[in-house]
Amino acid sequence: MAGCIADSAGADRMTDLTQRTVILLVGGSSGEREVSLQSGAALQQALEGLQDENRIRGLQRIEWMQDGRWSDDSTIAPPVAFLSNLPPNAVFLLGLHGGLGEDGSLQGLLSSLGLPYSGSGVQASALCMDKHQSRLLFSDNGLTVAPGALITEPTVGPEQAKTCRKDGGGPWFVKPRRGGSSLATTCVTSWQNIGPALDAVRSAGDEPLVEAAIDGVEVTVGLLDQDGDLPRALPLVEVRPAPGHFFDFEEKYTSSGAQEFCPPQVLEPARCAEVSALAQRAFRLAGCDGYARMDFIVPPDGPPVCLEINTLPGFTQRSLLPLAARAVGIGFQELVELILKRALKNRTP
Repeated sequence: MAGCIADSAGADRMTDLTQRTVILLVGGSSGEREVSLQSGAALQQALEGLQDENRIRGLQRIEWMQDGRWSDDSTIAPPVAFLSNLPPNAVFLLGLHGGLGEDGSLQGLLSSLGLPYSGSGVQASALCMDKHQSRLLFSDNGLTVAPGALITEPTVGPEQAKTCRKDGGGPWFVKPRRGGSSLATTCVTSWQNIGPALDAVRSAGDEPLVEAAIDGVEVTVGLLDQDGDLPRALPLVEVRPAPGHFFDFEEKYTSSGAQEFCPPQVLEPARCAEVSALAQRAFRLAGCDGYARMDFIVPPDGPPVCLEINTLPGFTQRSLLPLAARAVGIGFQELVELILKRALKNRTP
């Protein structure tokens, strides 16, 4: 019994934020920079609330500039200058989206220095950023993905259309292999017109992934890591874009964008439970930890179709993970605190 009490006390000390300075890192050089800055503003407000309540020791906001340098209120310098002068007991809260901040590069740097940070580790971050590789992982393990293919040739013909849809007919989504926020993503109804969509992805410096459009209800599942075999699945959020639109950048982030319902309005509880179980399984298959958000299309019949896992989902006013957390009574500030505590538990030596 005494040993159990000691173990519990040790675990509490490990996740104690009251002696920790939180480094909020935002910005970056990816196409999602502006979204990151919006997430960062909301996260900073939550952290200031935690600091006012003495639930964290300190707060330092660092902006990752587009030229690769980092900046705070008084200094602009290479990352190494900041990393070599961190306050004691620092923990990183990553408000970054896309690019080097989400693809495992930053995670590798922080891991090599023994610094705790939020979100998934190196391998899972890299895997989930790569939609092609994550599709292969899910498909190989019995999860359903949309028919599709990575387009590596400069030109494409009808045979690729059949690969991306059994009947060879559209529509299709053309998206960046490693992009996010639906940037450079196009819905194409005729294969003869796919060229400009492929060029748009290549112009953004990425490889085009083509997937068949699936008819059904678009939903997302927020996932919070916890002790045990599976993460906690938050209630599903149904995403309903405006007629004639898909869930693109404008539908995601503007006030006139898609409608979002938590819980979904058109799915039965049993169907929601099926999607949640798939998301929990995919989270572990990909090696994720901390938290994540997974997107699906749920067709009228047949298994739900996995789209992708986002290892650093947004925290803007329109973001879906905080919406799902609110549905079970987890406020924004509490959600941030939970994520930070999990970062300490997962990554404190």
